[in-house]
Order: sequence, then C-alpha cells, then structure tokens
Amino acid sequence: MRGCPKGDDGRRSDMKIMFLTAIVCIVLSGAAGSAPVAPPSPVEVASIDIKPEAMTIGQQPSIIARIARMKTEFPQDPAYFSVIAVVTLPDKVTRSWTVQNVPIRPGESKDFLLPRIFETKLAGEYRIEYSIYSDDMRRRYTSRAKTFTAGLAAP
Repeated sequence: MRGCPKGDDGRRSDMKIMFLTAIVCIVLSGAAGSAPVAPPSPVEVASIDIKPEAMTIGQQPSIIARIARMKTEFPQDPAYFSVIAVVTLPDKVTRSWTVQNVPIRPGESKDFLLPRIFETKLAGEYRIEYSIYSDDMRRRYTSRAKTFTAGLAAP
C-alpha cells in the first residue's frame, strides 16, 4: 500500500514534529525573556517650572528646569551631560537651546533658566521639552515635557 508508512518512517516523522515543536518552544520562550533591561538613568529632569502657566500674548514666561543626578553609595567625580531644551510653538515651529559639558556630582541638582529664544506672538499651546544626553551626545538618558498657553489679551 502506498499511503501506509513502512518501517520506522512513521516514528521518524513523529520525532521530527516533536523535535521541531521543542525548538519552536525554546526559541519563543527565550525571545520573550531575553529583552535587555536598560539600566536606570543616572540623571533626571526633576521639574520644569513655568511661571505663569497661562499668559497673554507677548508676555514672556520664566522657564526653569531642575536637573538632578542620583546619589550613589560611594563618592564619584562629576559626570558631564548635555542639556537640550526644545520649545514647540502653536504653529509647530521649534526653537532649541543647548548647554554642553555640564558637570553634575552624585546627589547634586542644577537649575537651568531658559533664555529668551522665542516670543509668545501666537495664541495657543506651547510645549517645552528638556532632554539630557551624555556629554558626547550619543546617548539620551531622559526627557521631560510640559505645556503652557498664551491667549488673547484681556479687554
């Protein structure tokens, strides 16, 4: 008979199926658990203070970001970071400001006052985002964003 397996062929095909099933299970279970976990960031944007949060057109806000480095169990030399602030205007135009090679010791925090790089000429929502990079600008550690609004002048 042509459709009936002869000898060990039936057992071989069963073994192949079991072997392939085991390989697939091993690969899938290993892929799910093998994603690398990023180490915690050594620095964070602790806060972004915008005063006032709602203003009239033409009024310039005071924007201060506090950048903090995490404490460590043993003393270390300061690490150097780059701070980039990007303001997105209501018409989606962006303005940016960069400070490079900022030394921050463990447990220390520094305030960064955003200089006047934009004007609030348009009514709408403005978005400010601070990003912290390594000193060589190859790795972004963290970022944080906040919004504020500028509206029409009161009558």
